[in-house]
Amino acid sequence: MVKRNYTPRPFIKVNMESVEYMPDRKVEALLDRYRLRRRTSRPEFHKNLEEDICYIFRENEIRKNRKIAHQVYLKKKGFRRAKQ
Repeated sequence: MVKRNYTPRPFIKVNMESVEYMPDRKVEALLDRYRLRRRTSRPEFHKNLEEDICYIFRENEIRKNRKIAHQVYLKKKGFRRAKQ
């Protein structure tokens, strides 16, 4: 038996209605966490996890597309990002 040097964080399901209010980075991290959980879980739990993954994935894609559309809009209008 292999001993682990860390204690895994408990997996807590997220209320899917609260995903739309999360920042973009948290949505991406949540999607990664659910995908990892899906890969490491037993097959009888896959259906519920896959449904949640679909909702989170869709929210993530909507945010990415919105950001790209906004960048295209700003480019058409001639606005440039401020130098940092």
